[in-house]
Amino acid sequence: MIRKLFFCLLMLMPLAGMAKTANVRWCTFNIRLINDEDNKAGWGWEVRRSRVAHYVTDNDMDVVGMQEVTYPQLTYLQQNLPGYNYIGVGRHDGKTQGEYSCIWYKTSKFEVLDSGNFWLSETPDSVGSKGWDAALERIATWGKFRDKKTGKIFMAVNAHFDHVGYDPDLDGDQIYNGADDNASGVSAVLQIAKAFVESKTVPERNIIFAFWDGEELGLLGSKYF
Repeated sequence: MIRKLFFCLLMLMPLAGMAKTANVRWCTFNIRLINDEDNKAGWGWEVRRSRVAHYVTDNDMDVVGMQEVTYPQLTYLQQNLPGYNYIGVGRHDGKTQGEYSCIWYKTSKFEVLDSGNFWLSETPDSVGSKGWDAALERIATWGKFRDKKTGKIFMAVNAHFDHVGYDPDLDGDQIYNGADDNASGVSAVLQIAKAFVESKTVPERNIIFAFWDGEELGLLGSKYF
């Protein structure tokens, strides 16, 4: 089944005006989970998997946030992304079950100082919890990295937002997700950005919010994407 996809990668980078900066080449990549319908259609994981690995290595990516990664896909990538390691867990059990929103990074260039996961729910530390009106469990994986060359520290957070839900009050407008669009994830990011502005607090580091939103082939009748 072709489904709506939403994914988000937040990169918290050192201030650009500082003497040394951490130059990071990064991307976000929804690799699509393994499923029978894709296999029957001729574009299953067995067909796609080498392209996924080559995209990362051929483009010399430093950090990659991936979504919809299942454990068999993870093990393949571990074997076919030399020089990379990952952080992240499966969203169902906090181990290997369910989709990962894992972050891959170059081990020669970065050191992981700290990392963790939380669920997008009212109880973020509760493994496998679903939040608000979400249809599925959703997880965010975060990592605190140090550039081995410059010593600069940055954070990366990777999440795959739910395809059901809405924000009823964002600047007086209702951003509805449900079967129309993927705006709940966009709304979450906008609310975070809005909170920073209203706090009138200047963060110690630049914060870059990068999010992509779309619906494949208009399957669910999107009005906006």
